[in-house]
Amino acid sequence: MSLLSDINTNKKARDLLKIPVDYNSDEWVVITGYYAMYASALALIAKIGYKSKNHTATIILLEEFFIKKKLISGEDIILLKNAIIQKVEIEKLSEARHKREIAQYSVTKCTTKEIAENIRRDAYNFIDKIELII
Repeated sequence: MSLLSDINTNKKARDLLKIPVDYNSDEWVVITGYYAMYASALALIAKIGYKSKNHTATIILLEEFFIKKKLISGEDIILLKNAIIQKVEIEKLSEARHKREIAQYSVTKCTTKEIAENIRRDAYNFIDKIELII
């Protein structure tokens, strides 16, 4: 994700890799940012004994177990108290999913640099919080 983001601004890398002048990697930044968040969410639900093959179901599991139920047990209690996923984090994952769908499938909507950078920042923040819990 970071490399894709850097490709947009690093002329030397673009020249070395023979990337066309008009190529913009913002869509791929959004896509890879979302999937990084999604993979970390899957790791978190696996930690509590669940598996998901559906993006929406994964988000619902996070909401159910880490927001509504505040699942806390044993050794996890300290970690979860310090790093519990807040609703806003799950909303960022959901928003990233929506932006990823636009970037990946829409031919009429544009992925801007601002959207790509927001997803990039959110992905790093989300993954850092998940890592603390796991």
